[in-house]
Amino acid sequence: MIEPNENPYAAPPTTERIEAPPPSEGRRPPYVLWIAVVLINLPVPVMLGTGTTVGFGRIGMPFGILLVGAVGLLLCKQNPVMMRNLSKGATATALSQFYPMLHMFVGVVTVGVCSGAGSRGGAEMDGIFQITAATIITGLGLILPSLIVGYLFAWIGSQFRGSR
Repeated sequence: MIEPNENPYAAPPTTERIEAPPPSEGRRPPYVLWIAVVLINLPVPVMLGTGTTVGFGRIGMPFGILLVGAVGLLLCKQNPVMMRNLSKGATATALSQFYPMLHMFVGVVTVGVCSGAGSRGGAEMDGIFQITAATIITGLGLILPSLIVGYLFAWIGSQFRGSR
């Protein structure tokens, strides 16, 4: 029998507590995101970089890419939140390759810095160390703005979640 003060449509009382899954469940692991954003951010830097490298120096580019990638994988374990934010920002950086002003700016600065460190004058770079350093500097030049944009996206998202 229904009591006069009871809602006949109310859910039955339960003593079992239902817990929400941890926020990381259901998301891709940060190392998967990192590998994806490294790969989607390669086309423009590799195209621009191969134009300024000669001879054995071209060996340095894949070596530098692997170093940047490996450091990122280590950071995925150390700071997954930062790497998730970096991945969000790096996705925006990858989309900017259709109008690659950031990529060209970073490339010009890197060539200017690293071409003076080589054995030749001019803009061509031919040393393995020189190209590896240029690749790492280019990576950092794209990672820093990506990180800023990623944290900006996270902040904007938190503002929307907080207003509900």
